[in-house]
Amino acid sequence: MEAILCIQWKKSPQSCRLGCCYYSSTNLELQLMEDTVESDKFEYTSMMLAQLSPQTIILPDQSDEKLVEFLTNEYATSATTLIKMASKEFLFDKGRIALLNWHINHINQQKDQPPQPSDNTATHTDTNNTDIANHHIFFRDHEEGIKTHAYLQMEGLIEMDESQLTIGCAGVLLKQLQKIQQERDVQQEETGVEPEVIQPTVIKVFSCNRYMQVNSDTMRQPAKGASSTGLLDKTTSVLGKQMLRDWVSRPIRDKTTLEDRHLAIGLFMASDMRDTSITLRSHLRHIKNIHRLLARVRESKAKTSDWQYILKFAYYTICIFSALQSIINSSYTECPLILKFKKLQSIVNIMQEAGSNIDSIIDFGASKEEAQIIVKKGVDSELDILREQYEKLDDTLLQVSQEIGSILPVGLSAALNVVYFPQLGYLITLPQYHLQRNSGTSSVVSSHCDNSNVTEYYQRTLPGFELQFSTADNLYYKNDKTKVELDATLGDLHAMISDREIEILQELSATILQYSAQFIEISEAVSELDCILSLALVALRFNYVKPHLTLDNTLDIVKGRHPLQELSVDIFIPNHTHLKSGQGFKGQRPNAHYSSVFDSLRNAASSSRLNSSSRNRSVDDDINSIQVVTGANFSGKSVYLKQVALITYMAHIGSFVPAERATIGITDKVFTRIQTSESVLKPQSAFGFDLQQINRALQNATCQSLIVIDEFGKGTDTSDGSALFCSVLGYFLSKGDQCPKVIASTHFHDLICKNILSAQDGITLSQTEIMSQNIQNTENSNEGSHSELVPNKEDEVVFLYRIVPSNGESKSHGLWCASIAGLPSHTIERAAYLARKFKNMEPIERIQTEEEEEKYRLLEIIHNDFVSKDISDLDIQQLISSIKSIFI
Repeated sequence: MEAILCIQWKKSPQSCRLGCCYYSSTNLELQLMEDTVESDKFEYTSMMLAQLSPQTIILPDQSDEKLVEFLTNEYATSATTLIKMASKEFLFDKGRIALLNWHINHINQQKDQPPQPSDNTATHTDTNNTDIANHHIFFRDHEEGIKTHAYLQMEGLIEMDESQLTIGCAGVLLKQLQKIQQERDVQQEETGVEPEVIQPTVIKVFSCNRYMQVNSDTMRQPAKGASSTGLLDKTTSVLGKQMLRDWVSRPIRDKTTLEDRHLAIGLFMASDMRDTSITLRSHLRHIKNIHRLLARVRESKAKTSDWQYILKFAYYTICIFSALQSIINSSYTECPLILKFKKLQSIVNIMQEAGSNIDSIIDFGASKEEAQIIVKKGVDSELDILREQYEKLDDTLLQVSQEIGSILPVGLSAALNVVYFPQLGYLITLPQYHLQRNSGTSSVVSSHCDNSNVTEYYQRTLPGFELQFSTADNLYYKNDKTKVELDATLGDLHAMISDREIEILQELSATILQYSAQFIEISEAVSELDCILSLALVALRFNYVKPHLTLDNTLDIVKGRHPLQELSVDIFIPNHTHLKSGQGFKGQRPNAHYSSVFDSLRNAASSSRLNSSSRNRSVDDDINSIQVVTGANFSGKSVYLKQVALITYMAHIGSFVPAERATIGITDKVFTRIQTSESVLKPQSAFGFDLQQINRALQNATCQSLIVIDEFGKGTDTSDGSALFCSVLGYFLSKGDQCPKVIASTHFHDLICKNILSAQDGITLSQTEIMSQNIQNTENSNEGSHSELVPNKEDEVVFLYRIVPSNGESKSHGLWCASIAGLPSHTIERAAYLARKFKNMEPIERIQTEEEEEKYRLLEIIHNDFVSKDISDLDIQQLISSIKSIFI
C-alpha cells in the first residue's frame, strides 16, 4: 500500500496558509499537520515532501497554479502520482464530520475490546485503571454523549477551527481510503484473497522539525492591544515587514540559522554602526515588493509607477551596497549576512544596467503628465521621426487644407479644415451651416445625406469628395488628396507611435525579466537586512541581550522581563528562571532511589506530617524540570509565566531577549494553558477547553518542549481540579529523561502546605513575594495616638512581584484584590465576615435591615408577653391584631 498525502494551499490578502494530512500504511496512521503559514516558494511544503516521500498526492482541482506547477516540477521524473479531486470535497464541514465519524467508530471499537496497556501511562500503573479514559462515562443522551466525547478527543488532538484546511484534507483522504478499501473488498469477492486493512487506526499530529510548534496564540498576542510582532517590527520595507512576519509566525529550531541572526544583530548594535544603520534604514524605505512588480511586467500590465518602483529598487539597492562597502571589506565578513552581500556584489552591476535601461528609455515626467508611459527622445530614431512628423502635423494639415480650398468657392474654402483622427486618418471637415445656406435646405433636411438637394449640391460644388460621416455640426469627407498624400504617405501617426513605444517597452521588459533571479536574490538579502536592523533597533531601545542557544534542553534566564508588560509600567521587577528537561522524579535520577508517580502520591499523607522546618529544608538548589508558582492574585504569576514563554519564543525568532543573561535550549514545541476562550459554536465548557489544551501537551510534548500552565483545574470542583493538576505534573515527572520543561501556577496552596507537591519529588516550589500587615485604625489624641485592629478587614498587601522559594504558606488575598479593583466596601466587609465564619466553621448570621430588626424586636415583645401570661388571660383577637400591625 502506498503512502498518500493530501494537501491544499490557499492565498488570502493577509497570508498564505497550508494544510495537509498524511497516511502511512506501514503503521496505519493518519497524521494531521496544523495549518501553517506558507509562502509561494513552498519551502515548508518542499521540506515536508522530502521527509514524507509520498507516492500519491491529492489536491483540489481548483488549486492555485503555483502549487500545481511546483508539485509538477517536483515530481516530473518520479513515480509519484498527482490526483485532483473536486474542490467542494475539501470543505471544512465535510472533513470535520468525517473525522468525528472516525472517532465515534474508534470509541465504539474500543468499548467492544478489552482494555490494553498504554505506553503513555505512568510506570507501574495498575492495569485495572488503564481503561478509565474510555469506560465509566455516562451521558443523559447516549448518542449525543458519544458525539461530544469524539469532538473533545479531536479538539484535544488538533484545534480544528484553526486548521480548517487540514481538516478538509483529512475528510478527502478518509474518503479516498474508504474507496480503496471498497475496491479491495470487491477484488476479494472475485479472487478470494482477503485484502489488507488500510483504514487508519491512529490519528496523530505532525510538524516539520525545522520549525518550532507553538500551540497557543498567547505567544503572538500576549496582551490586548499589543503583540510580539508589533513590538519587534521596526522594518521600513514591504518585503522586510513580510519576512519578519514570517519569522514571528514560524519560529525555527535551526541553531545555526538563529546564531547567524544573533551575530548580525550584534554587529549592527555596535556603536560604530549607528550611522550606517540609519543610512541603510532610509534606503530600505524605498524598496517595494519586487515580486509583484516583476509579475506585472511579465503580464505587460506595468504602469509608470511600477517602472519607477523598479528603478528605485535598483538605485537604492546600489545605495545599500555602497553603505555596506566598508563592512564588506572588513573582518565582519565572518557574519553570514555580510558574507551574503559580499557574494552578491557582482549583481550590483546588473542593477546598474537594469536601472540605466529603465531611466534611459522611460520619460517619467512626460509619462506622469500624459498618464501613460512615454519613451524618451533619442532612444529610437524611427520613433523620433514619427514624433517629429506628429509635431509638425498642424502645419502640414494647414497647408493641405489651403491647397484643397483653393479649388472651392470662397465661402467654402474659408470654412474648410483638414483634421486627423487616430484609427480614422485624415478628414476634410465642413460646418453644416454652409451647406444649409448655400443649398437652401433646412437644418433638419441637410442633416440627411440622401437629400436630393444636398446630393446635387455635393456633386456640383465638391467634386471628388466622399462623405464619411456627419455630426450635428460638421460633415467629414475624404478625397484623393487626403488618401494619397496623407493616409498613404504620413499614415496613422499616433497609432504608429504607440505601436513603436509598445515594442520598445516589450524589449525593455524582456531585458529586465532576464534579471528576475538577480532581483529576487537581492530582494531576499535586503529583506533579511531590514529584519536584522529592526531587531537590532528594538534590542538597543529596550536593552535586550543575546541569548546563548544550547542543545542540552536548559532554560536559564537571569533577570528576565516581560517584553510587553515592562512597557506599560513605570518599574518592572525582573525574575530568574532555572529549568532543565529530563530530570523527572528525583528518585528516577542517577544514584537516587526510584519513586513512581503513584508511590509519591501514596506517600503524600505520611509526608504531610513532616514539621515545618523539614519542609523548609526540602527546598534545595537543584535544577528541576518543573516549577510551580503560587501566590496572591494580582501578584504577577501570569506575567511571569508568559515572560518565560515569550523569551523562549523570541530566541527562536532570532531576536535578542529581555534579560540580563539567558541560556536557552533549542525548543521544539511550546504548549500553553493560559487563556480560556469560550464560544457557543463549540460543544464544550471553559474547563473542557482547558482540558483540550492540556491534552495536546500530554499527547505531543517531548523532552525539548516547554509547557506553561496557568491555574489549570480552577474551572471545576476543588478536589477534582487539584487532583488533575497533580496528576498532570506527576505524568510529566514519570517520563524521567523525557520530562519536558514545565512551569505552572496554581492557587491550590494546600498541595504545597500539605507536602503533596514537594521539592523532594523534583519540583521547584516558588511563590510571588508580598508584604502584608493588618489594617489598623489610628486615633489621634492630645496625649498621642494609639491603634487598634479594624474588624472584618483584609490584610493590607504590597506586591513585590518577585519570584522567591516557597515556604509552603501562601494566601490568595482575594479580598484585598477585590478592594483595589473597586468593589463596594460593604460587599468586601461582608465577604471578610463570611470568610472568617467559613474558616472557623461557625454559623452565619442573617443580614437584617433596621426595619427588619424593629419587626423582630416587636415580635419578641409579643412572644415574651405570650409565654409569661396564663392562657386564660390571653386575648387572641388582640394578639392577632398586634401581629398583623407589625407586617402592615
